Amino acid sequence: MKKHISIIILLMLNLLFAENKVVYQQNFHPTYTLIREASNYPGHRPSLKRSEYSDIAVGSQPILFYDEKPSERMTDLIEGSKLESKTLTIELWIKYHVNSGVGALATLRQKNGEPSWLLGFHDEDAIFTVNTGEDKYQIHSEMEYKEGYKEYWTHLVAVLDGKKMVLYNNGKKSDATKMAKRITKTLSPCFEMAAYTKNEPYMKLNNMVKNIRISNYPLSKREISKRYDELKELVDNGIVYDDHFHYTAGPYLNYAQQTKINLLWETDQPAKAIIKYGKTEEFGKTKVIDDYKRKHEIQLSGLEPETRYYYEISSISAKSDEINSGTLTFFTAVDEETAFSFVAVGDTEGRPFINDKISDLIWGKRPNFVVMLGDLTDGGTKTHRYEWTHEYFTGVTQLASRVPFFPVPGNGEDDLVWYNHYHYLPEPEGYYKFRYGNAEFFMINSNERKSGLTKGGEQYKWLDKQLANSDATWKFVAHHHSPYTSEQNDYGDTWETSDTEYGDVNMRKLLPLYEKYDVDMVFYAHIHSYERSWPLKDNKIDREDGIIFIQAGGAGGNLADHGPTPTWFNVKKESGYHFTYLNIFKNTLEFGMYDIEGDLKDSFKIVK
Repeated sequence: MKKHISIIILLMLNLLFAENKVVYQQNFHPTYTLIREASNYPGHRPSLKRSEYSDIAVGSQPILFYDEKPSERMTDLIEGSKLESKTLTIELWIKYHVNSGVGALATLRQKNGEPSWLLGFHDEDAIFTVNTGEDKYQIHSEMEYKEGYKEYWTHLVAVLDGKKMVLYNNGKKSDATKMAKRITKTLSPCFEMAAYTKNEPYMKLNNMVKNIRISNYPLSKREISKRYDELKELVDNGIVYDDHFHYTAGPYLNYAQQTKINLLWETDQPAKAIIKYGKTEEFGKTKVIDDYKRKHEIQLSGLEPETRYYYEISSISAKSDEINSGTLTFFTAVDEETAFSFVAVGDTEGRPFINDKISDLIWGKRPNFVVMLGDLTDGGTKTHRYEWTHEYFTGVTQLASRVPFFPVPGNGEDDLVWYNHYHYLPEPEGYYKFRYGNAEFFMINSNERKSGLTKGGEQYKWLDKQLANSDATWKFVAHHHSPYTSEQNDYGDTWETSDTEYGDVNMRKLLPLYEKYDVDMVFYAHIHSYERSWPLKDNKIDREDGIIFIQAGGAGGNLADHGPTPTWFNVKKESGYHFTYLNIFKNTLEFGMYDIEGDLKDSFKIVK
């Protein structure tokens, strides 16, 4: 009898002191690389944890979610039996920054059967389901995208305590129900994560779900709030991984000149750095930075014109952790008589998966540099640092670490806080000029169009002086806002009225300067579509002396459409993601616009 009592007591103690633990946790973030010899990614990313059975697996039927088939499935992340528990907490940390209906789920299920449990979201609806074998339970929550954390972040938590199931949304209980029976074990349980992105064809699960954590016990409301605060703090500080030394920005090339180039990068924690560079892969020159800081910016000077250089950055944290950029390259600016090429594009905004596709296509053409036409972020102002670290640099670093960028600010970064932080440009950084080959570029902060860009304004006077002093063969102006556009509703709803300006009239106040000093072409974005104007002068078509206006806002923002009727100033218009590519040699310019599949959609040639 005593023996039986001892066994019962021991079992009770085991139950009482059973280890509450996190049984599965995984960060998700894209690692976008270029192809072949340029496939190294700066720094190293933590690898995706896989089940020991991932090499040999039998496929299962996909789950239809809101009548949609999955666009992506992950079924070998962990052995399913490790996630079977009568008490459970499933957490999803979600970034939803698109305007299309997409979704994702995590589930434990039989290979070709129904889920034992499932937590997922699709568009604005979140769902938690449990199957006890006899009964099915389901609770819902409305996702808080526009009212949640930093607008686009949601901490979705499902709790199962054996008696009831509860759903939390950003720390608040949103739905709950009692259960008559506990969840039962299944034969051959399989854990699966899936994405449903038919409305965003290039999007992946790791663009939405940034972290999953599954615990074998029910977290309390207080524990959920604490975890939510921890995740928010990472986002506030622009940190992608909570347990991994990594680059949060760059390396990023700015302002390439004939004998110098600017370089910046940022790590998730203060670090010192060693920069090696030279004309061969053996480098030959070294810069050492002993200051422990998150962000570093340096200028490599004493370079030779139109020359390929190799470089490498090693960052060392105070804990002696080290990350390395791998060997990267850049090319210094060319001489006056040398041919060169460049890309002009804008509005990368909140779709790093589109930025990546565009970056791949741009890299394939090997331009000398990229002119970035503003709205690098959708709203990356002071409180939205993550739009730089989790989106912009995620989508362009693979290109910007090899091809120098010359940006202008858009309304998405109009306070210039992180724009200035993440660029190394001539003062005041919001506007500047640069010479490349036989061309000169005048980079304008069009957020000042109602003050500094009016006659007598500081930037207006600066532009007047710089254009007057320019003797370049080719003169280009770049800014964000649109002096001419056929877009349907940004400057009056063209479907309801003909009373529209077809562009920003404040930007047209600069046209007399452009015409006075023979500007050849004006690049801008803001509207997420492509347009090319006839050569214009005095607000009329002038094929001899007019200026060509190029709207190139197709690098990732929510796509725009054109109005219902033709516009007098327009030669070509296209709706869709795109970039423009220009070649210049002496007095000849060749222009092309390419869509996201790499197809040429518009082209022309100018010979002076």
